[in-house]
Amino acid sequence: RDGHVDRDEFCTLMATLNPSWTAAKTDLFFRCADKDSSGELDLNEVLYWILESHTTPAAAAPGISTKQAEEEDRDEAADDDYQAHAKRALVMQAFQAADTNRDGCLDKEEFASALCKLDPVQWGAGKIAKCFKLADVDQSGRVNYEEFAKWLFKAKPTVLKRQRVGDPFQDEEALYTLLSMVDCRACGRLQLRVLLEIFQLANQAGLSARLARLVPQQLQDDEKALGLAEDISPLEVGYLCVLAHENRNATAAEAKGRIDEVKFFCREREGQTSAEDLLAVGLDPEMSVGQGIFRVLLRLISAVMWVDKAHLMAFMVLGKTGFFEMPEAMTCAAIEKLLRKTPKVGQKLIDQRITSNDFNGMCHALNLLQKPGNPGIEPGRIPILFQDICKKVPRAIAERRQRLKTSPQEEKRTRAGQKERGPPSDLGGRSELSIFMEAVFAALPAQR
Repeated sequence: RDGHVDRDEFCTLMATLNPSWTAAKTDLFFRCADKDSSGELDLNEVLYWILESHTTPAAAAPGISTKQAEEEDRDEAADDDYQAHAKRALVMQAFQAADTNRDGCLDKEEFASALCKLDPVQWGAGKIAKCFKLADVDQSGRVNYEEFAKWLFKAKPTVLKRQRVGDPFQDEEALYTLLSMVDCRACGRLQLRVLLEIFQLANQAGLSARLARLVPQQLQDDEKALGLAEDISPLEVGYLCVLAHENRNATAAEAKGRIDEVKFFCREREGQTSAEDLLAVGLDPEMSVGQGIFRVLLRLISAVMWVDKAHLMAFMVLGKTGFFEMPEAMTCAAIEKLLRKTPKVGQKLIDQRITSNDFNGMCHALNLLQKPGNPGIEPGRIPILFQDICKKVPRAIAERRQRLKTSPQEEKRTRAGQKERGPPSDLGGRSELSIFMEAVFAALPAQR
């Protein structure tokens, strides 16, 4: 009664319902339902699997071939009947998880709690009240199992679909969703080849072990591999992914050991990420990288490169979208070292606003001004350039949110606030300062 169904519990349940089912078939459907590859089914995954149409289960489960799926699904009519029984059994599991006082019914609070576990953003008080009214057929003020099951099976599949609105610069699941998108549509699980192509672009944009020497990294000593921080190629990341599949609890030392085993022949193909290149070094380009494996992979890459997840995720977003947002540590370093600002009592460095005078001081200190024999920014253009950047910030942030799939409600609120306030006269925060740094770099003459 921990609110989760692990693989053994799932197999036991399936065997009870239909002893004739093979272990392979049971495993197939468990992997279909286990969206985050965690090895357990939570309430969200159970209900979403119940409502989702699995016309070809092999397409949703990694490592299952079409031929194998066809062999397992010969008796399709019998399977459909069995799946209906299996899903009703899992509804009972979900109902019992929500029924905290074990009285056999869900009151409004328990019903709301169950839905909020699915998506606290989507399920507002008004929507929950409406759904409860629909489910409570006998108007008793409580929903029993039969009412819950009938309401659930009548609900549209999109009703319980998760709507992630997290920040892909900070939220691993939101980042995974972003990386798996093709033509602005989520395409389920990442393929290894696609992930390595994004990592290669992140490398080209500046993701390297050198970051650990330039910007403070939020890594504990036990999170780092022994020795020195080391750059790794995309193909080596592929082998770390294999390690993550083999052992989700793999240590930093094991990650470093795997890199030492493969780096010589992987680096002969430095920067090459085609399907042929992956096959040439023994990697499967179509290997599925689920969310659980992705989390482990981020940890292992961080351990070898000594780059914390915040910086690693920022560069992965850059590789996917072309937009870069400085992590907090990098933002603070830029404010302190480039803009020459110091912490104030009661105010964090990252919360300080950047003015035209700060920009002027930065240009002088870093020798960015135009002088004889030194191409740069014309001194008289410094305040004008700063004002132009400030004017572009609201639109630039809106474009980033659109590309990063920020929720429409948040984007609407942001646009409304910008319309009321107008362009800012100063800048602050990670997003605005990232845009500022990009604009300054773009304004410098090409010769520098």
